[in-house]
Amino acid sequence: MADESRSPSTAPLASALAKAAADPGLALREKYQRILATVWRKPDNCPICDSSAWNLGDLVDVHVRGTPHPGTKDLAIAALGGTGPKVYVYIPVTCVYCGYTMFFHSGVLDVRDAEVVKAQPPLRSFPQGAK
Repeated sequence: MADESRSPSTAPLASALAKAAADPGLALREKYQRILATVWRKPDNCPICDSSAWNLGDLVDVHVRGTPHPGTKDLAIAALGGTGPKVYVYIPVTCVYCGYTMFFHSGVLDVRDAEVVKAQPPLRSFPQGAK
């Protein structure tokens, strides 16, 4: 066997490295899973089917209307100083039973991760003039 030369302590590391190489999005999903764990509140039941089994998907780029679409000739204009393509990047969290999906803005989660003094929910906004 090829694995006999590996010590038991290095086998999990080798397995994790092989898994990461096979799935380049794995590191990003793990990053956002860690961040979501800090903001996610229990109970976390699906509002549709009441299941509590969730799956974190690959990041989704959503093109902003009115900006050059990636992969078009408009990118040449952007390269000459015009406005380039703009996208929002979301992390989908999907109920594994019914498929209900929530999308979390990656920029907001990045801010939550980088905060030195963590914001505490719930954050409330008040109408102007209200105190």
